[in-house]
Amino acid sequence: LDPTNSTDGVRRRRHSARLVESGSDGLDADDTAVASDTSPERSRQWGSSQDDACSPNSKSHEDPFNDEDAPGSEDDADERAALYTGRSGRIPKPSRKNFKNQTDTDNFKESGSDASAEEMQAGQGYYDSCSEHSDRTSTSRNVMPMLMRTRRTRRHLKERVDGLVQQLRLRREVFDRQQRNLANTVNQKAKTVNQKLRHQWMTQQERIVLRSKQMTTKLQSGKARAWRHKWFFAFSMMDLQLTTFWLGASPSTYHLYFTVQSLTVLSFKCFDYRMTANHYFLFDYCFYGNALILCWLWILPTNGWAYNAADGVVGTFFISVAAFRNSCVPHDMVRWSHAWLHIPPVMVMLCIGMAAEGDHLVGVHNGLAMPWYQRLAQAYAAYLMWAVIYAIIIFGFLRKRIRRKNRDTLYSYFAYGMKVRDKLPKSLQPYSKVVFMLGHQSLFLAGIWWIFLPQILRIAAVIVMWTIFFHNGGRFYVDHFWKSHERNTLLYVDAAYDAMQKESNDH
Repeated sequence: LDPTNSTDGVRRRRHSARLVESGSDGLDADDTAVASDTSPERSRQWGSSQDDACSPNSKSHEDPFNDEDAPGSEDDADERAALYTGRSGRIPKPSRKNFKNQTDTDNFKESGSDASAEEMQAGQGYYDSCSEHSDRTSTSRNVMPMLMRTRRTRRHLKERVDGLVQQLRLRREVFDRQQRNLANTVNQKAKTVNQKLRHQWMTQQERIVLRSKQMTTKLQSGKARAWRHKWFFAFSMMDLQLTTFWLGASPSTYHLYFTVQSLTVLSFKCFDYRMTANHYFLFDYCFYGNALILCWLWILPTNGWAYNAADGVVGTFFISVAAFRNSCVPHDMVRWSHAWLHIPPVMVMLCIGMAAEGDHLVGVHNGLAMPWYQRLAQAYAAYLMWAVIYAIIIFGFLRKRIRRKNRDTLYSYFAYGMKVRDKLPKSLQPYSKVVFMLGHQSLFLAGIWWIFLPQILRIAAVIVMWTIFFHNGGRFYVDHFWKSHERNTLLYVDAAYDAMQKESNDH
């Protein structure tokens, strides 16, 4: 770009060979002297000549069709001056980072204008601001320091990054070492704590086992059993007296006492069967019958279907007192709880039929208002519901578990305990389960007549039931005491006979 005309921006090319051959346009000594004058005064003169219209160097005298400057013209001299003179009018300082530029600048200062003139005359080292060669040279001179600076900066940055990475790696190693040490410390403390806790736990377990053995031994001792039997005998007698008093004083509210009594007995049986691993007896029909009566008393008191279903289980309970030999043995909790699963439900349904009030009275009337076959079907449907559930659970889902753990059930009690299965014909022994279910169903059908009995016959049946209950109790005590008396008598006779033999031998 032409430094004399920054607005036009015309690119001018200089060809030294052409100017020398042109004759009149060639360089002479005066032109060389003028061109080599690069003093500040010459630069100011050149600037004033550009503003003067009469000056030969003014742009107004330029040929618009000629883009080349005359070798001896003011434009040509100014172009050469611009090469060595900065925009501020002074020679630029040499850069310490570029030794080559510094050397060229020193040579330029020493040679002065004469060296420049000689170079121009020889046609070498001539500079033109519009020359492509000069542009590449100046660009390379400016780029080299930048490249060197960039390389040095990059090297410093790389060294710094490497140092940071190394420092980070060292810190990471220190952190990993501290973490391992902490983990080892924690593991050691955890092992120590676990060993202490395990030792404490084992010590506690040993103490519990020892105390359990001591307690079991103490409870199984004759003294503990006698103490337990005495107290349970007292509570059983008190319960029997309270039941008799409530039945005579307020039969319409006896269901309240029956509810407490039934829940207490059911809870005790659950605990007892769980402790003795006989919990599959809880699926028996007597537990189902008690739950069915409680459901009618407190959930569906006005429902006639529920009353017929609850009333249908009473006949089976009545027969069970005689069939299972429920006995009045007040000191034995097991025998007394068996009897209390069968007798109180019969008493509560008898009281409801005699002195029902409120919703219970409505339920009784709704149930008795149905035809006899409908009442029978409803009671039988309730029994079939239990039979299906019992068969699916005991003979289906839990069959393998019961056999693997050798648990007792009502079926195993009849089949193997009472040896009923061995008494069956060989052709029916493989179907002993079906025989058991049919036998239990026959027991239900034998007691279903209860729902058709009038109140007077129901009272008579209850008296018979109590008689059987007390008779079984009396037989237990009499047999027990009689056997004990016979055993003690035999022991006494044997001891007396031995003493007489010994005395005779001495004589």
